[in-house]
Amino acid sequence: LLGVNFPKKPGKLHIISSLIGTKLRLRGKTADQLVDLPVMTDPVQSAVMELLPYTASASYFAAPNLFPLVVFKQINLSVRYGNHVQSTFAYATYGLVMCGSTLEFDEGLKFGEIAVRLLEKFKDVTTFSKVYFLNSGFIRIWRDHFRDTLEGLNSAYQKGLETGDFLFASYAIFNASSTKFYMGMPLAALKDDLDAYAAALLKIKQYTGLGWLNIPRQAIANLMQDGEAEPRLLGPAYDERIQVEQHLKGKDYSGLCVYYMIRMKLDYFFDETESAVANGELCFKYIESVLATPHVHLMYFYYALSLIRSAETMSGGKKRRALRQARKLLGTIRKFAKSGPANFLSKQYLVEA
Repeated sequence: LLGVNFPKKPGKLHIISSLIGTKLRLRGKTADQLVDLPVMTDPVQSAVMELLPYTASASYFAAPNLFPLVVFKQINLSVRYGNHVQSTFAYATYGLVMCGSTLEFDEGLKFGEIAVRLLEKFKDVTTFSKVYFLNSGFIRIWRDHFRDTLEGLNSAYQKGLETGDFLFASYAIFNASSTKFYMGMPLAALKDDLDAYAAALLKIKQYTGLGWLNIPRQAIANLMQDGEAEPRLLGPAYDERIQVEQHLKGKDYSGLCVYYMIRMKLDYFFDETESAVANGELCFKYIESVLATPHVHLMYFYYALSLIRSAETMSGGKKRRALRQARKLLGTIRKFAKSGPANFLSKQYLVEA
């Protein structure tokens, strides 16, 4: 379409090759130089830039190997032909890839800032929700305290409602809600917030975002219930006996990953160690569908803790393998902590202990 082709079955080699080519094109270019590129005037390339964000959004959730290729194409077109309004989204998604795939957090933060600056330069509202959602929810979290990213996510939600970008408004409020949950905000107040957001998403018919939001909603309900609590999500907001199959049928791998991560977390809380390890394995199967999100650090954290706890009842080779895997997870947690100590250093210390 319009001279743009992607592999039918993109793999790691396609991604590595395209990443190298993109880095070579960007080599030596400062943030100021990229922001000050001339405006794109080629009508064909402008049309491509208008179409690619739709492909990028869909592929992030359902075709993770295609997603970075689309992002790299947008970046290369912007550098070669000039900046387009959609270049704001391109630079933000490139920042996401840097933070989520290559763990080049400084580079990711640089491109997130470029996206925001370019958005201000174009004075554009159509991509505001997308850019602030990505910059606050996928990039800044790797350096700034989680609480300092909530304003940007709330702005993305409000602007999305104002401009009709309901899809990214729903994504933004799900990210904000998840972040509050992971920060350990008081459950009673958080429950009220999430119930209100769920009603709002239902009103604007954002069923995917609502489905995701219902996962932490049900987890909170489990934690607040009277009597004996349990890790399984079997309540009115989210029933895993039904929803997991729906995630699979709809290729909603992001929702599936979040479910398995939260189940692992609850399993760990309630001493269901074997189930925690099993759900940890499953959530890592889908990790590429939640790249750079706040969910990722908890996947590493609770899976490492679950493996360490499981090793207490093991011996010989099984115990060594579990601890070796936990040490490998700790290595990545240390990288997170080096970039964003406010969010991740405590997790590093707990796993080390």
